Amino acid sequence: MIYKKNKLIFIVEDNEMYSIMLDYTLSNDSIVKFMCFKTGEECLENLHFNPMMVILDFWLPGMNGLEVFKKIRQQNQNVPVVILTQDHDLEIATLLLNAGVTDYFNKSENSVSEIKQLINKELGKIIEKEEAQNRRMRTLVFIFCLVAVAIVIIYTKRFW
Repeated sequence: MIYKKNKLIFIVEDNEMYSIMLDYTLSNDSIVKFMCFKTGEECLENLHFNPMMVILDFWLPGMNGLEVFKKIRQQNQNVPVVILTQDHDLEIATLLLNAGVTDYFNKSENSVSEIKQLINKELGKIIEKEEAQNRRMRTLVFIFCLVAVAIVIIYTKRFW
């Protein structure tokens, strides 16, 4: 099955070079589109686009990543949120994971491949859910057609 680029991931990163690198690296061979924002406020203003995931820097101008995460949760309980930071601070990692973020990564060479794996895992869940919905819809259409045929048969027998 061929999938169009209709899945959306937000990248919220104030470091423009890092944001461009993430966008380029993650979108390579992906069925996902990326929207990049420099602040948490911009991300929150665009949540109506229903991203399948938010990749969020912890140290942002204005609200920090934890504050943005809490606001995202007020609007959408289900969207996975991944937080990135330069800090290797165990307290911040513990705080974020206890708050309910999907995952936490230190910015490094390995973090991009780890994020890519997480995106593929989430895509797998979404595609599986969509395929299950499609199967249910096909079943309903089939049942509807059977009922329609039965009604036609019963109706035509009455007039013969």
